[in-house]
Amino acid sequence: NQLAFLIPVCWIGFVIFQSFSLRTFLASVFGALTPWILFLSASYLINPDVNFYQFFIVNLNFQSNFSAFSIAEIVYSAGISVIMIISIFGMNSISNSDAIITRNILNFLVLLLISLSGLSFIFQNQFILFLPFIALVYALLISHPLTLKQSNFYGILFVVFSVLNLAFIISKYIPILK
Repeated sequence: NQLAFLIPVCWIGFVIFQSFSLRTFLASVFGALTPWILFLSASYLINPDVNFYQFFIVNLNFQSNFSAFSIAEIVYSAGISVIMIISIFGMNSISNSDAIITRNILNFLVLLLISLSGLSFIFQNQFILFLPFIALVYALLISHPLTLKQSNFYGILFVVFSVLNLAFIISKYIPILK
């Protein structure tokens, strides 16, 4: 259910890439509805007394419980977020030299990262569903300034990024740091 909230983000992406039309809009609507129609009809065939409302219940959770996270997880999340913010500013500083399509792709990836992060905070009980998508978009966005900007700062930033990831992995396997 939660991935259905990415459909409007894809429509915004169609607008960014200048490929939004009535045809693509209707194709995306029918493409999103087809699995639901098949699922609900199969559910009805198996059990004619099924309550269809239970399939559309969305559990929103706006309460943040940061006490469930360890110190290592909080430090890692803060460090990764700071690196992402630095990378986005670095990406914007070199965007004038990029082609228009590259700028559009990067803008869509930033929109997708913000949307996925917001959805993972709203649906905290299902945030694991969004993590692979967030990791993919994060990797694509951080690689752009790290590979294109030839400066010592971005070399050091890459080393900090690597050390932060290794330290987090080690902290998960050493029981003393938990």
